[in-house]
Amino acid sequence: MIDTMIKEDDPLEIVTELFDMLDKHELKLEENDLGTFYEEEMDNEVRDYIIYNAYRITRELAVRAMVSFTEDGSTSSRLSSLAPMIPVIAFTKNDETYRYLNLLR
Repeated sequence: MIDTMIKEDDPLEIVTELFDMLDKHELKLEENDLGTFYEEEMDNEVRDYIIYNAYRITRELAVRAMVSFTEDGSTSSRLSSLAPMIPVIAFTKNDETYRYLNLLR
């Protein structure tokens, strides 16, 4: 295939052939399958590792506040449980999460 591409003079034909070849072998996902990626829970170890390292960064750098955008408040609540010396500011558009986050100090 590479030899053919090097010897060919018509770039449009080469690109079309590559597109057809890649399209044939590309993994096809149904539209509904893409939504399940966001619904699956992230591994707790990975999330906790990220949260802990964010906390460590605040101790090592001159950070004034931590800001997070959250749907259910889990990341912000775990972060605040480490009792950082700076404020954790969380934004949400969910009223129930807003009330829950107000209870955290």
